[in-house]
Amino acid sequence: MTTLLKTFSSFLAESLGKIPRGTTIQKKHISDVADAMTNSHLDKKVLAKISFDNDAIYLTKSGKTIATSKTYVGKMDTDDLIKFLTKTVK
Repeated sequence: MTTLLKTFSSFLAESLGKIPRGTTIQKKHISDVADAMTNSHLDKKVLAKISFDNDAIYLTKSGKTIATSKTYVGKMDTDDLIKFLTKTVK
């Protein structure tokens, strides 16, 4: 029952996010990308390894930039960004 509630609450948080799922990320969404990734189905191990700073996504330990807004704005939706981060951060 607890697992079901956690799944439902994460689904609800993702559904109520400012970036609708399946929508291409636009310039107006840049400030909401961190919130969208935090509330998404992104693997928690990957999420623990990355940090968000304005328009950049980088590795927490090394500070290496993984993606900037030029990488994902107009080119990816939230699912594509999740796949990209999962593939890039191992």
